[in-house]
Amino acid sequence: MCSKEERQERRRRARREKTHQAPTILECMIALRGIAGHVTSSAKNGQLLPRLTIVLVVHCILHSSMLVLDPISRLRIIPVSFFDTCILNSYPGISFYDISVLLMAANAILNIVGYMLVYMLYQHSVSTIFNRIPPKFPSAAFVSSLGAHIALLRPLEIMFRYLTARFRVLPDIIVLGEVRCGTTSLCQHLSDLPGCHKPFCLWKHPELDGKETFYFVGHYLGYVAPSAYRMCFPLSVTKWWNERVLGKPFFTYDGCAQYLTSPTAAALIAETYQRAGQDPPVLVACVRDPVDQAISWWRYENNAMEWGSCMGLSEWNTPLRTNMYPPRSVSEALQFSSSTTVQKLYTDAENLVKSPHNLSIDGHTRSLDNTDLAIQHRYRMPSWAITWPGGQLSTIGRNGKYVTNIRRYERTFKDYFQGSMVKREDEGNVLPALTYVTVVPIDYMSA
Repeated sequence: MCSKEERQERRRRARREKTHQAPTILECMIALRGIAGHVTSSAKNGQLLPRLTIVLVVHCILHSSMLVLDPISRLRIIPVSFFDTCILNSYPGISFYDISVLLMAANAILNIVGYMLVYMLYQHSVSTIFNRIPPKFPSAAFVSSLGAHIALLRPLEIMFRYLTARFRVLPDIIVLGEVRCGTTSLCQHLSDLPGCHKPFCLWKHPELDGKETFYFVGHYLGYVAPSAYRMCFPLSVTKWWNERVLGKPFFTYDGCAQYLTSPTAAALIAETYQRAGQDPPVLVACVRDPVDQAISWWRYENNAMEWGSCMGLSEWNTPLRTNMYPPRSVSEALQFSSSTTVQKLYTDAENLVKSPHNLSIDGHTRSLDNTDLAIQHRYRMPSWAITWPGGQLSTIGRNGKYVTNIRRYERTFKDYFQGSMVKREDEGNVLPALTYVTVVPIDYMSA
């Protein structure tokens, strides 16, 4: 955590930086030096893209030294021949120099594309997750916050998994939430079971890594296309190898605790499994006393906002979140959550996955292809709906409405999969039994 003096110094520095009309060359060089320091430290901590950057720098130095040894470096060492159908054409061999150029070019391309994605994810994260205005280059806040994202994000892994998404599996279990209701403990229990394969998380963070994907709440630049959800899970060949060759069990899960309150996640998850022709997964909702949940989430999110301040993020994104965000107390958060503005945002988000033509010919099976999310937004969640409409603290009081949120999933999955609702007698009232969602109270978590 930052001390009070450090926060004040960051604010003073931010005010001074606003007075600059244009960055000088010296300021740019200082900023680039700071970013290079963050890249070096991230490489030491095992991040793939920063490590490739270090390799590229070393490679460039070695490659330059090869120019001094030009006659030796260009010595043809690998004979290459090409046989045509009638004529034998011999081509010159490949030298160490040529191999070096090819490898260096490939690494340079990976670095360029990787840091472009990092920058896009950085802008997206600061705006919609930390709810701040992204700082400008070459400010100290920009260097600090971008450096933190370089240490956290996995751009090359994201690109590789996106390209191979069609060859991957869907999770067998989805822990929907709720936040601060023991989802991390439950996922830890799941990961300890034989045959468990953890999901991919774009954030290298000890509380998030190997637990939740954040896919359907828009962390991947807002893209929530059902066809790409598989990117966060193991390859199909891994499942085949474990089950068919090794004879071992295999399952995987997603533990994103923000799905339960999300007004769009239920339809997106159901659409994903319907398109894949698979049965719905095991849906788990963890619950606890709503008051305890609200207080715990308030504290957690305030720590997250403090973390953002320590990065140098200072100016709140009021054009996106309104000037009422963030609320200053739990009572203000409850008022904000129930305000007309937030209620309209949640209604608009629900309408993204609704359509008057949202039924197939048989009048039963739903599809999102005719909804606003698909037609107008191309399955890219609008910024105002990420990760929850109105911001993370808009859910104070909403997260605890477990019945409402669980019913949304039951209703949505019933529309998609036509599961029959079994009725049971309970104190003289006929209540619909839960068909798709399994409720786990936090009190039973350790049992």
